[in-house]
Amino acid sequence: MSRPVLIALILAALGVVGVTLAAAWWLTLPESFTITCSLRGNGDGECEFRNKGLRKGQHCGHVELRKLDGSKTVKSPRVCSGQVSAGGTREADFEIHQTFTMCVERDRDFDDVCAFEWRPED
Repeated sequence: MSRPVLIALILAALGVVGVTLAAAWWLTLPESFTITCSLRGNGDGECEFRNKGLRKGQHCGHVELRKLDGSKTVKSPRVCSGQVSAGGTREADFEIHQTFTMCVERDRDFDDVCAFEWRPED
């Protein structure tokens, strides 16, 4: 085999290896989500999932509602974004049925009685 053909074969093999390594690296890039949730006094809520990563992905978790005095904590059913493209945004609805009875007290604002936050799945 001539030297130019051998060099061409080596360069081609290196190119294939390079493309394979680049693809493997790309697949390891994480999606990166910012989640913002809102909850109304009737227990209806929604979460906005914003994928700030470099590839599509999904994110799931729960919204946890707790009384500030520590007496009670409840969580929503599982909330998932579904597949969100890189740079994309999706919304998902949820309900926490105990919100009104747990967090509405005479002459007190909701934020003085309860707090809620997003809890990602492990």
